[in-house]
Amino acid sequence: FTEEELAWARERGLAAVEADALLAGPYIHARLGDFDTARDYLERSKAICRELGIAYGLAEAHMAGGQLETLAGDTAAAERELREAIRQAVEMGASRYVARTRPASSTRRPTSTAKR
Repeated sequence: FTEEELAWARERGLAAVEADALLAGPYIHARLGDFDTARDYLERSKAICRELGIAYGLAEAHMAGGQLETLAGDTAAAERELREAIRQAVEMGASRYVARTRPASSTRRPTSTAKR
C-alpha cells in the first residue's frame, strides 16, 4: 500500500502526501530489520517537510525516527530524534504532542559514560 500511495502522490505532484506516505517506511522497514531503507524513507520525508514548511509533519518524522533508532539499538540517535520532535512541537505550540513525546524520551537510558 505504501508504494502505491507514493506512486499516486508522485504522479500528481502532491509532495505533502508523499512526505506522509514516506513516514510508513521508518515503522515498517525498521520492524523488518531493514534500517537503511527505513532511514532513507525517513530522511526523504523530513526533507519534503522542511522544504514545504510542514512543521507537524517534521515533528512526526522525528518521532518516527526515535522509534526507528530505538529498534536499531541506537539510543543516542533515538534520544536526538525525540528531543527534536519535542523542540518542533514546542515551537509550534502543540502541547498535547509534547506531552505524548516526553514520556517516550524519558524512558531512554542515559547515553553518557561519565562517572556519577
